[in-house]
Amino acid sequence: MRTRDAWKQLGINPCDDVQAVRRAYAARLKQIDPDSEIAVFENLRRARALAISDAELRKSRGRGTAEDETTSDDDELDELDEVERCWAEQNEALGVPEPVAASDPEDRSGPYWHDSGLASEAPSKASQDNAHRKHMQTVEQNLYASPFTPAADERACRALKSILASERMEELDFAERIGVWLGNLLIETAPNSDNAVRIAVRYFGWREEAELAAASWHARSIGQRAADIDCVKALSDQAHHWHEAYEALKDGPPGKRSLGDQYRLQPLV
Repeated sequence: MRTRDAWKQLGINPCDDVQAVRRAYAARLKQIDPDSEIAVFENLRRARALAISDAELRKSRGRGTAEDETTSDDDELDELDEVERCWAEQNEALGVPEPVAASDPEDRSGPYWHDSGLASEAPSKASQDNAHRKHMQTVEQNLYASPFTPAADERACRALKSILASERMEELDFAERIGVWLGNLLIETAPNSDNAVRIAVRYFGWREEAELAAASWHARSIGQRAADIDCVKALSDQAHHWHEAYEALKDGPPGKRSLGDQYRLQPLV
């Protein structure tokens, strides 16, 4: 994708305003369904990354808006999409403090913090990494919680969404490290991680990747887990043809049901 094509896809003229790019991205995101329009969504993400890079370059060179071009009306870009607000909102909701300075000691208590590779980032990114690390620890602590409660599930999912909404996910190396960390975590904490699996599969496209011959191990594992979750959800619907058979299998030995029910359900089981 060329830079000028990225601006066209976002629907705004080239400028040095990064916030305008983000607002345009959020507005365009509302017009598509990321679940069914995967290719469109990926192109939009690439356009956003290219436009932000170009905007920053324009600002550093003092170019501003390109000659013979005008910026889009800010009124049309008024409302940020939830995806763009998520990072700041979730920091506040989770009570994450302001990022510490790069010289502050780092807490690496999370079981996957070292493997994630975030500790090796340049000092200029230390503040961002500190925030990411806290979100990662929140995800881990709540998915490993015993007993596992709906509140813990909600906290884990909120923290996960904050990580995935970060601008750093535009960096391929960073996104890959997060994917490996998350893949390990979701597998080890199943079934506590079922709702987090839905979020991760939607973001990374692991359900679709799992069907490819060259799929990564975590795409295959998490993609299959997502399929299992969908299957159980479908069978739990009382209107499903196999619902009673599913419930019968959950109940255990046939002796718990009457002979009439056993005879009726046996073919379905």
